[in-house]
Amino acid sequence: MLLLVCVAVSGFGQNLHIDKANSKPPKTGNPAFDSPLNTAFNTLMGNIDKEIETINARPEKLIRGFADASVFASQGATQRAYGGYKIFAFTLGAMAGLRMPEDPFSIAKDPQIIADKMKQEGDINAGVSAQVLNAQLGINASFLLKDLHLALRFGYFDLKAVEDTGIEDVSFKTMNVGALASYPILGGKDMFFLKWRGVTATSGFIFQNTKVGYNYKIEEQKVLISGGPAVLIADPRLVFDMNVNTYVVPLEINTSILLLRFINLNVGFGADLAFGENKTVVKLDSTFDVEGAPVSITEKGYLSIEGGGSMAPSFFNPKIMFDLGFKLGPVILDVPVTYYFTNGNGLSVGITFGVVW
Repeated sequence: MLLLVCVAVSGFGQNLHIDKANSKPPKTGNPAFDSPLNTAFNTLMGNIDKEIETINARPEKLIRGFADASVFASQGATQRAYGGYKIFAFTLGAMAGLRMPEDPFSIAKDPQIIADKMKQEGDINAGVSAQVLNAQLGINASFLLKDLHLALRFGYFDLKAVEDTGIEDVSFKTMNVGALASYPILGGKDMFFLKWRGVTATSGFIFQNTKVGYNYKIEEQKVLISGGPAVLIADPRLVFDMNVNTYVVPLEINTSILLLRFINLNVGFGADLAFGENKTVVKLDSTFDVEGAPVSITEKGYLSIEGGGSMAPSFFNPKIMFDLGFKLGPVILDVPVTYYFTNGNGLSVGITFGVVW
């Protein structure tokens, strides 16, 4: 994950440090033992501080990059390549969105370029998001206005934290809901071997919430407690919590053709207007234990740090859209790809299954 890149390289500007004044040492309830324990705790804080001091405390470009990626991932189960259906369309699909500091061809050629850029600049315009399971139901609403098509979209996915991976624990939860309307601005033609669906304009509103939790384990710390063989042990980990809320107004124009009644090709252009916020909090969590002493910890301690920030997604996101699909009777398989070409480089890639009648 890109967050792993953040904690693996040195950044510039304000970096993470332990807030010693607001941290609290563990206690055993034995005053004679708690005094040297507190001294060991201070030493331990200094050791952990050295482990995290290279991490950018407020990577604003990265926080915005994850907000942008959420916008790019909002088009799961899209029906943009199959406009003009007679009765209804129902699709299921997944979509991944990426905000990239370089063009995708350069990254594909040299993936190390992301880590290198992060190391040089300390903060990069990058992020990733996904809508793993989406459903969209569209109907021909000609009973309201001839050739008008309306659709409702919903998506939900919850990946619980994966414990004891040795590298990271990750949780990922996402939900989106939206309403779309499409209307033809140029009629199509239907020939024996080729069907042109004309030109269709689409707009609507999509809300998306994504929660990402990322725990990065720091090396276990051990400090000898003065006056005896006892050792204070800490098992610290950095906790990154992202809560991304985005509101997207897509503005799209698409045209598609059906070749040989089987191969479906779509091309379009437009823009996503985006509002919202990515609120990221960075915390330091740790367990404490004492070994080699006749006492045990009765009052848990904690380590305090300040990190994270809040950034809105890029407001104006122009895009070019491509789809390659296959249609067998009413059944469709579609691969939508969207390229965003301002504020850096953005990309969304997905897969859609469904029925179009």
